[in-house]
Amino acid sequence: GLSADEGARWLLTCKRLSTNRIGDYLGRPDAGPVLLALVARLDLRSLPLDEALRFFLSLFRLPGEAQQIARVIETFAARYAACHAAGALSRADTVYVLCYSLIMLNVDAHSPRIPEAAKMTSDQFVSNNRGIDDGADLPRELLEQLYSSVVAREVKIEQREFIESSAQGWLLKHGGRGGCCGVCCAWRTARRYFILSNSVLYYFNAPDDALPLGLVPLEDIAAAPVRGPCCGLRPSSAFRLPPPPRGGPPPPPRAGRRAGPRR
Repeated sequence: GLSADEGARWLLTCKRLSTNRIGDYLGRPDAGPVLLALVARLDLRSLPLDEALRFFLSLFRLPGEAQQIARVIETFAARYAACHAAGALSRADTVYVLCYSLIMLNVDAHSPRIPEAAKMTSDQFVSNNRGIDDGADLPRELLEQLYSSVVAREVKIEQREFIESSAQGWLLKHGGRGGCCGVCCAWRTARRYFILSNSVLYYFNAPDDALPLGLVPLEDIAAAPVRGPCCGLRPSSAFRLPPPPRGGPPPPPRAGRRAGPRR
């Protein structure tokens, strides 16, 4: 079988592994040597804690059980402390507690269910983390910097199951039936965020959504340009994705108009 180091290298380099499965595996008690080998491969010396946590959580999806999460975060905290032995965050226990505090802050700051008036303030965050460094306080400036960074930019904890994205961005999606041209005049138009992954086009309400609203299989599909102005679409920026014939009259084709996708 693979050694712990070989297993860690495989988890970090194999692009088609499920982020769910990686997280579930790393949270298992018998995966401890592989988890240790994986974090040992991460160079965290130049990263502040919030950036290191962002990077670490981009590699897999956190497992669902509290004990599994604790095991993963504890291993990360020990590695981060070892990489910052000469700094304020040199104690693994301190980093461990602060990681949980940052995760709680992240949920508080970016959950739409929490009203703005009830969100945690910088002073509250500093107060919540008093005495966590073996009874001593961490520098207030450090805590305020971490607070500001997490509030300004969310730490993505929930990762989608799209391992490879060859293109993504906003499109105007048309859907429906009928109209003067028989194709799109009466269609409903909605702005959706699309991700092209392998041979499937997924679309979402927003880039941060974990689950797609739908998908368009692209096997045996040829994109067709929209010829001539129709329903406000410019031919240079509009296309249709007709379904492959399967016998009988095909359903109406899907159409999209580019609205600044990025690669």
